Amino acid sequence: NFHPLTMLRHIFLVFIGCATALQLPSISRRTAIGLTNAAMVHQLALTLPAHAQRSKLIPRSSPEATAAAKKFQLSKPGEETEAFKAAERRRSDVLAGITPRDADSTPIRDPVTGQVVGRQTYADALASGVDSCANDFRCRK
Repeated sequence: NFHPLTMLRHIFLVFIGCATALQLPSISRRTAIGLTNAAMVHQLALTLPAHAQRSKLIPRSSPEATAAAKKFQLSKPGEETEAFKAAERRRSDVLAGITPRDADSTPIRDPVTGQVVGRQTYADALASGVDSCANDFRCRK
């Protein structure tokens, strides 16, 4: 957060630093060093506290949520599906350096919407009503 005293402290430190660097005749080196030290002590001593608040996005814990998390943590693994077994065979084949036995069935998803990207042509997309200019401000129809 912006605070006027913080801004004044920074301006004072910059002024003292410039005066020291330029070695202005009106300020002796001892005075400049003393003022710089005083400004640093002032900066460190009077920093404003950060009043942190708990984010509303982090859910509060409840006895039900704690019990559900503990139950999930201690639960046995579920049944392996065919898709999981195929992915494991594929992973082990790739690690062994051989051609995978199972085809990669992981769908390609759009990074923005998360929808599965189908294998259709541009003409098919236009025929099915997909508007490529719906969300693009650069598109001129």
